[in-house]
Amino acid sequence: MSSVLVLSDLDGTLVDTERAHFEAYRSVLAGYGKELDWHSFERILNFSSIPMMLREYGIPESEFAEIRKRKDAAFLTTAAIAPLPGAAEFVEHCVTKGIPIVVVTNSAAHIVEFMKTKVPMLQTIERWVTRHEYERPKPHSDCYKLAKARWWKEGDRIIG
Repeated sequence: MSSVLVLSDLDGTLVDTERAHFEAYRSVLAGYGKELDWHSFERILNFSSIPMMLREYGIPESEFAEIRKRKDAAFLTTAAIAPLPGAAEFVEHCVTKGIPIVVVTNSAAHIVEFMKTKVPMLQTIERWVTRHEYERPKPHSDCYKLAKARWWKEGDRIIG
């Protein structure tokens, strides 16, 4: 008999973190004399990428890692993280029914651990693939291939 393996994203799927990421980037970019507004940030999330945004702001690539480090530090001070509607019920259903759920995220492990303190339902999920475990970030499939290699069994159906 086949079973199911559920692959889920974290940010914007299980937890609402857009405002927290926005505020963190806005704070860091202000230190570079750049202003980030909500409309621009939404456009970046939906149609672009953070590196492309930084290039558009004229920030040299040599600064990208430092900006990410500062952004993560700012993010870790936020309280604006909450489960999205229906997420807690979905996770509880999977956990109580024994349906394996794997969270595959571009977030680093220390960010995930912080989110778990803010959203306790995340602590009930046992399987995680975080950003530093794979080479190329989403939308590339490296992270999903890693999740499949770790937890998929012959005959399983994958839902993601």
